[in-house]
Amino acid sequence: MSVQTASRLGTTAGAPLPGPGVLLVSLTTLSALLFCGAVSAVMLALLLAAWLVRFSSTRLLTG
Repeated sequence: MSVQTASRLGTTAGAPLPGPGVLLVSLTTLSALLFCGAVSAVMLALLLAAWLVRFSSTRLLTG
């Protein structure tokens, strides 16, 4: 058996196919990242809206 064949057998035996657990973990991670991004976007929008309301009300009061 040559070295090339042995190394090829070693790589195929050492790399198992991803099972349903790996897929579940990646999906969970992706959904958690999307959820955090959505929460950040909503909080940023609320901050911007509050700043705009405050800015417009002070502009109206000062004339």
